[in-house]
Amino acid sequence: MKNLIIISVLIVLSSCNENSQNQDSENDHSDQQHESVKTYSIDSLNTLADLLELSIEESKTPILYFHSEKCQPCIEFKESLDDELVVRAFENGILMEVDIMNDPQDLKSLYSVYSVPTLMKIDVDSNEIRRITSLAWGDGKPENIAPVVDTLINYDFNDSPE
Repeated sequence: MKNLIIISVLIVLSSCNENSQNQDSENDHSDQQHESVKTYSIDSLNTLADLLELSIEESKTPILYFHSEKCQPCIEFKESLDDELVVRAFENGILMEVDIMNDPQDLKSLYSVYSVPTLMKIDVDSNEIRRITSLAWGDGKPENIAPVVDTLINYDFNDSPE
């Protein structure tokens, strides 16, 4: 009887270990397929200057993203950062987040940001080139956001009349 109990316990433990390994394998597989836009928070640790330097090193266009945690269009935009279309749109950009409620460098005042979400293309000297708000893409669907972001990042606004 003792042997039967020990064997039963071993079978149960073995089964649990296999299930755990299968779940880990599934999680690893989904992580490999899942990519999202990498964001950098501008806060007391990461300054705008630090992130502009990173954008130069990576040869990417700096984009400031002004947002608020409670803003519904901001939440929708943040969720879209996992979508393949939006990930591709940000390939040549570096997204630098500024939470307007926690903005130790007071960038919202420096750039006169009055509504969120606001995306702002800046040059490496931190001068504003162009800004857009969620009005540019309407609802928070990735298929609406991606082309607007792609244009913001990849279009040279300096060569066009305003």
